[in-house]
Amino acid sequence: MRRFHLAAWPTDGLGELGGSEAHHLINVLRAKLGEEIEVFDGAGRVAPATIVKLSRSTATLELGAISQTTSPERETVIASAVPKGDRFEWMVEKLTELGITRLVPLATARSSVDPRDSKLDRLRAASIAACKQSGRNHLLAISSVTPYRDFLQSIAGSVAQLYLGSALTSTSATSIGHSMKTVFLIGPEGGFTPAEIEAATAVGAVPVSLGPYILRTETAAIAAAARLAVS
Repeated sequence: MRRFHLAAWPTDGLGELGGSEAHHLINVLRAKLGEEIEVFDGAGRVAPATIVKLSRSTATLELGAISQTTSPERETVIASAVPKGDRFEWMVEKLTELGITRLVPLATARSSVDPRDSKLDRLRAASIAACKQSGRNHLLAISSVTPYRDFLQSIAGSVAQLYLGSALTSTSATSIGHSMKTVFLIGPEGGFTPAEIEAATAVGAVPVSLGPYILRTETAAIAAAARLAVS
């Protein structure tokens, strides 16, 4: 069954799908009255829905029985420098599919990309698309761009497992255990500076290797997310 993100959840059983979601349903899929779809709100609620009215830009839906998907028991956070171009959207898509709960874009000393709010909106749209495809009912939470040291200060002493992706250590990421909250730091092209590495280890980060090769930022993020998904 085709899935759509319904941001404004109704209280009377009738919901209105608008924006890009309605455009896809009406103009791309050529939906008809009476067709059934599935809607989710990105916070765990999901329901079957029947199309009862169509206009040029909106679709009115009659919702069936609503189910509540429980939130992930474990919080997994990727805090990463921002890769260039469309690679960040691809990264968001894959992090969503792998079940990461939050992404924090970091501004680091060697960062070359600082996405604007409009870019962050596109990233959230990429997470919605990935949820629709993968069957996930909780959107990936995407924070605003955060200075690296501010982020470290915000989590100091509050994270059971904090890892620093690095090619300069022999400790394998297979050593990652299971904790109620795990944060993985990923650097930019060129890596973290020695001062940034020192700052991370000062708040408890454990440097781990993601393999013998130098990875692009988005590749490292996906590798870390895949490891977290099976730990």
